[in-house]
Amino acid sequence: MLKRKGLSKASIDAAKAAGKAARGVQAELAAIPKLEKARTAAMPRRDALAQAWETAFAGLKRAARAAEDDGAKGLHGALFGRAKASPKPKKKAPEPK
Repeated sequence: MLKRKGLSKASIDAAKAAGKAARGVQAELAAIPKLEKARTAAMPRRDALAQAWETAFAGLKRAARAAEDDGAKGLHGALFGRAKASPKPKKKAPEPK
């Protein structure tokens, strides 16, 4: 676009800014393969931790249920219960004409 004659200064400035931004994007894209490789390497390490975490979490939930059986009423619900969503406001029925 910069090779065209008769462009306004604003058009030339906009084209230069767009070119500069495009070069910046291309420079950042060069880092993506390295990041993808690091992500791929990290996933098996994450997955190795997942089973231990799930087992420990399930044990904690079972312990909370056992504590309720021993008299700690509401413990499991307080720790693991879901918060109830606030009720949606009711729409008023249109008045008959």
